[in-house]
Amino acid sequence: MARLSSLARQQGFDSREDFLRDIIERVAFEEFQFESEVRYQLLVSQYNQMQEWTVEQIGHAIATLLSSQPKIESRE
Repeated sequence: MARLSSLARQQGFDSREDFLRDIIERVAFEEFQFESEVRYQLLVSQYNQMQEWTVEQIGHAIATLLSSQPKIESRE
C-alpha cells in the first residue's frame, strides 16, 4: 500500500484512490477501443464480402442476359 501511495504522489495524484481510479478508467477505455476496433473490422469484412457478392451477381446477370439475346449474324 505504501508503494502504491508513493507511485500516486510521483504521478501527481492526491491519493492512491485517485491513482487507481485513473488506471481503471484507462483500462476500461482501452478495452472499449479494442472492442470498437474488433466491431469495425468485422463490419469492414462483411461490407467487402457483400461487395464481392454483388459484383458476382451482377456479372452473372449480365452473362445470362447476353447469352439469352438472339445472335446477329454478320453479312459479308
